[in-house]
Parts: sequence; C-alpha cells; structure tokens
Amino acid sequence: QYSAHTWKMASEMEADLVLPRRVPITLTHVQYSEGDLLGMLLAWFSLLPIFLLVSFVTLVMFRRDLHTICFLIGIVMNEGFNLVLKHLIKDPRPPNDVYTHSLLVEYGMPSSHAQFMACFATYFSLFIFIRVILSTGAWDYFWKTVSSILTVGAALTVCISRLYLGYHSLSQILYGIIAGCVTGGVWFLIVQFALSPFFPQIYSWKISQIFLIRDMSRIPNILWYEYTSVREETRKRMRSKSQ
Repeated sequence: QYSAHTWKMASEMEADLVLPRRVPITLTHVQYSEGDLLGMLLAWFSLLPIFLLVSFVTLVMFRRDLHTICFLIGIVMNEGFNLVLKHLIKDPRPPNDVYTHSLLVEYGMPSSHAQFMACFATYFSLFIFIRVILSTGAWDYFWKTVSSILTVGAALTVCISRLYLGYHSLSQILYGIIAGCVTGGVWFLIVQFALSPFFPQIYSWKISQIFLIRDMSRIPNILWYEYTSVREETRKRMRSKSQ
C-alpha cells in the first residue's frame, strides 16, 4: 500500500505536468441554450451541410453520373477554398459567445456553413433551370421555381442558425454567402462549357467502364428516361419468365 506522503508526491508531480490542449472535432459539435426550442431546431438545421454531403456521396456511389460527380467535386473544392480564406483573413469568431469560444479553434471569416449552402443553392438552381427539362410549359417553370426557392430558403435558414447560435457574425455570414455564390456559379460554368464536352470521351475510358461511370448529360429528362427504361426492362423479364 502507498503511504499518504507517496500519494501527495504523485499528485504534485501530476499537477506539474503540462498536458496538451484538448482540441475538439467541431464538425458536428453544435450547442444551444438549454430550454431554447428555437435554438434546438436551428442547431439541427445547421447540420444540413453534413447531411447533404453524405447524400452526395451516396448518390455518386449509386448513380455514378459524371455531372453528379462534378457537382460533388465542386462542393469539396468550395470547402477547401473556404479553409484557405479563413487562414488568410484570420478573423476570429464573435468574442461574446461564451459557450462556444473555448471549443472552437478555427477562424470564422467566411462562414463555412454559409459558403457551403450558398454554393449548393447556386449550382443547384443553375442546374435545374439550364440542364434539367422534365416538361414544357408553365409546369416546368413552376416546379423549377419552387425547388429553387426551397433550396435558397434552406440555405438562408442555415445561415440564420449560425448567427442565432453565435457561431458567426453577420459579416462572416454575408461574406460566406458571397463566396459560395461565386464559387457555385463559376464552377457550374466550368462544368457546363469546359468539362461537359469531354464527358463522352471520359465515358468511353476503360476505367470508366470498370467503375460503371455514366454520362447522362445528353438526356434532357432523366427521370422519365429511367422510368421508361426500368419499366421496359421489367416487362421483358416478365415475358421471358412466362415463356
């Protein structure tokens, strides 16, 4: 058994040790004031970029469409661009935020959540208005407008959540929106006019055939094409079984 003197010496030696600072992974660490229902809802809503990113990876794995892959690449590059801007500007987060100031070690200008959602909303809106054709007439314009409004509304809600929860200042969010809109718009133009003409060539590569990469950029109505293709294939298989 250790004596009291030994335990005292061990405690003093432990106190003299300089432990490294504990650094949290802040990807999903979102806090809100206890009892604040609105804060809780906004905290969950601020996780939307993570849900979208996971959905993107899942969509790429199952569809393997070149344009979807380019969309994901643009989102990832936008995150890298945000990281570079933060370390160049080095603007700290709001100093009046008591419960997050000790947890967050990264800079806050521009807001990565705002930039992510702005990039996504910009690219998505341009994509559905320019690339997607489901029908002609007023219905086509109606559903595209509604989809774009909902996407922009979700992006704004995420931005509001970061401001309400005290993770960013208003200027950090506004500059994040600007950076995201520019990144999303520029990347869409690059994909539309510079990369899309090479999709047929990329589609014919041996490695693309191995990984089942598809080029659906020449199909105006993808939903209708997939519906009719699956329906026709199902009928063929049913006829073959009945024979």
